[in-house]
Amino acid sequence: MFGKKNASAATVVRERKEEEASRNELFAGQQEEIVIDPTQLPLEQQTTDQLVRTAQQTHKETTQVAQRALKVVEESKQIQAETMKNLEEQNKKMYDIHNRMDDMNEELTYAEKLLSYMRRCCCCWLCDSCTGADPEEQRKRAWQRRVAKGKTAVPAGRGPPPQPGRGGAGEKAANGNGGGGGGGRAQGGTYRNPDIRLPDEHRAAEMGLHEETRKQNEVIDQIHAGLEHLLEGARGMHEELAQQNKELDALDSKATATRDRINDVNKNSQLRNMAGIRPK
Repeated sequence: MFGKKNASAATVVRERKEEEASRNELFAGQQEEIVIDPTQLPLEQQTTDQLVRTAQQTHKETTQVAQRALKVVEESKQIQAETMKNLEEQNKKMYDIHNRMDDMNEELTYAEKLLSYMRRCCCCWLCDSCTGADPEEQRKRAWQRRVAKGKTAVPAGRGPPPQPGRGGAGEKAANGNGGGGGGGRAQGGTYRNPDIRLPDEHRAAEMGLHEETRKQNEVIDQIHAGLEHLLEGARGMHEELAQQNKELDALDSKATATRDRINDVNKNSQLRNMAGIRPK
């Protein structure tokens, strides 16, 4: 038992370290450390060559940060899909519990009919089911009183089997790209490069900056689509949880009613205490 506890504790520690490393990788990166040079001149005092090198380095760092953010979004989408799958499996289990409780209530109904038949045919003074008032009628009257007072809800019947991806949005969470695959470029408008002209000797660097900017725009579009997908998946999970909460309330009411019926059947099927009752 202690070995299992230690193993679980080690797993928690390892997961926390991995999460911390992921956060550091997202904001700082692992390829290069962020080094701030205190001797670096302000931008207005730098030469054209220095400005070009600063722009190239800044563009590369921005692209790396955007790619790490996209990686985090993809991992979040995978976790969301697994969570939605677990919710659907949980919904199926709840449906199976509903069916089993319905079967149990059918067996209780048969037991009540059998006890009623024994009470009418046995006529043995040793058996509670053969003497006194009809316990089945008493149970029905007591049950009607409880329902009238609102203390016990009428058990719900067997509903339709659960469908995977119920609600529409949940199905999007289980797929790979979801409904946000349209991208942010069509919604946010066309990106325009600033009209900046560098000297001819820096023309290659300028083209490299434009290409780096294009990569950043593509990554940002993918991040935007991924965030829209996560939002739709979150709505689907919210609807699924709300539906399961209603099913849990119905299960609780049905379990209470089944427990009362079992207690009544057990009470009506017990033998009399022969030590306290003497035949006349």
